[in-house]
Amino acid sequence: MGISVYGLSGLALVGFTGSGTPPRYCTIGSGSGGFVSTSSGLIAEYTNQRKIYSTRDPSTQKQCTWTYDWTSVQMSGLTLAEFGMFSASSGGTIWDRHTLGSVAFDGSIELQVQIQGKIS
Repeated sequence: MGISVYGLSGLALVGFTGSGTPPRYCTIGSGSGGFVSTSSGLIAEYTNQRKIYSTRDPSTQKQCTWTYDWTSVQMSGLTLAEFGMFSASSGGTIWDRHTLGSVAFDGSIELQVQIQGKIS
């Protein structure tokens, strides 16, 4: 998938007016369950796994890269199949959503997610 309609309108608001709440949080999910077209979240978000960015790099014109990190302990026993960005630490509306094949974590692997936003 990719950026949501809410994310596009949010980018326009921030880009053109300089106000609004840009995305700061990323969350992960197992992706299990039926897909429901919604603007409020992932299919199966893991509770207590929403993270604020570790770094945010806006140094390239019309581009920003957010980096999020989870430790091997936080990922232990989880299966990752989706992730997305939010402007709130809980609830809120999703800005960006991505899916991938299921990846199982056994407690020995960390996770780093980088999401890059561009305005062209």
